[in-house]
Amino acid sequence: MRLMAKLVVIGTPIGNLEDISFRALKRLDEVETLICEDYRQRGWLKNKPKLVAYNDYNAKLKLERVRALIREESLTGLVSDAGMPLISDPGYRLIRFCYDEEIEVEIVPGPSAVIEAVVASGFGGDRFMFNGFLPKKPGKLRKHLERLKSIWEIDQELRLVIFISPHRLERELMIMKDVFGGQTLAVLLREMTKKFEERLESNLTNLVDLVKGKKIKGEMVLILRQAV
Repeated sequence: MRLMAKLVVIGTPIGNLEDISFRALKRLDEVETLICEDYRQRGWLKNKPKLVAYNDYNAKLKLERVRALIREESLTGLVSDAGMPLISDPGYRLIRFCYDEEIEVEIVPGPSAVIEAVVASGFGGDRFMFNGFLPKKPGKLRKHLERLKSIWEIDQELRLVIFISPHRLERELMIMKDVFGGQTLAVLLREMTKKFEERLESNLTNLVDLVKGKKIKGEMVLILRQAV
């Protein structure tokens, strides 16, 4: 008798493979199909489930196929390239589909770049706002930052957490400096948990000078707080 369908959302390491949990490894060995952003970086897979790529580029084309797979399989896994799935990726549509179809969902928690960045910033505080990646176009970026500034005017203790792409780093920092002010405090975290992990702390004026003209690579998270 075939078991009812179930989706297991599995948190994986954000960089260091040793951070994977026993429960995550167990579930990865049990799933029949694994939905992932791509077929690479599967170093923690011992079992060989059927891999299905589902990401920002093919989400519209593959959504119905992936939904059908979840219905057909008794145990389907969902992972992102790193960290907890469904944050800044299209996988949320799959979990929404499961809830709507009354398909069981199990969440296996794992590392989060957002939480690690808040802790590593050393800024403390009780509240933070996660913004994901900022708009790419300068005009939309500036408007978005102006909205964040208006929120900051209401809650000065709020910390802002932002994902930044390396090739947009200098430009985005310069616009942030213009909107928020050069004395705004910042911590830039690069390649967290990996071999070349780096932490830069300064204000936005100095941080712009530090990165200007440099080819910086790797995953980055920026945390901002108002100067006191």
